[in-house]
Amino acid sequence: HLARLLEMRNEGDDLVNALQHSAQAVKDQDFSNPWVQRLILSYRVLGPDAVIELGAEAMAAVSPKKGLFAVYHIYAAALNDRGRTDEAISLLLQGVQIDLGKNMARLFEQALSYAAAMPHSLRLIEIRNWAEERKTLSPQVALADVLIDERVGNWREGAERAAKARIEHDDYLHLALHEALCWLGAMDDSQAHRAISSWMNRNLQPRSATTWLAALISVR
Repeated sequence: HLARLLEMRNEGDDLVNALQHSAQAVKDQDFSNPWVQRLILSYRVLGPDAVIELGAEAMAAVSPKKGLFAVYHIYAAALNDRGRTDEAISLLLQGVQIDLGKNMARLFEQALSYAAAMPHSLRLIEIRNWAEERKTLSPQVALADVLIDERVGNWREGAERAAKARIEHDDYLHLALHEALCWLGAMDDSQAHRAISSWMNRNLQPRSATTWLAALISVR
């Protein structure tokens, strides 16, 4: 609790002191909260290398049923920040194979975002096929197919693919966003507006992807 208060105040050496207190707070803890706080403070005070050094210990300590996915999320982000993207993806796929409930999809989506930003599409295609074999990530496999289209500039094909996938996965926001983005790439603003319109009353929050994309469509 003291670490949290120091972090919130953030004056002088507060973050350094908060990090020291957070190291004490994780002793004999298998809940993610104290470990996540220590990882975040390590990141802020010491940088991503400190998170990478601590990551394996945190993963071993936190129970899969008590927020382990958050440890994977931060650990992978640190690896990616250090240019170790392939390792970050492998780590996230390791997390997907643990019974983390709905958070398996969140980790896989993080892996997809890293793979989509790589200089080539090989890793993206590889993890897409890996997910398809598991048969538990159908919406994310559909998203991966759209990302592959985006990588090569097949905007109309990507938009049509996303629209078709949304018949089965209509409640999957990422497909709606990427359908709209692809329609923009295909220079069809009216279709982009249609693709995102069903979400505009549900997810228009400050700094959200939906709000940003809706604003972009409106000003075109």
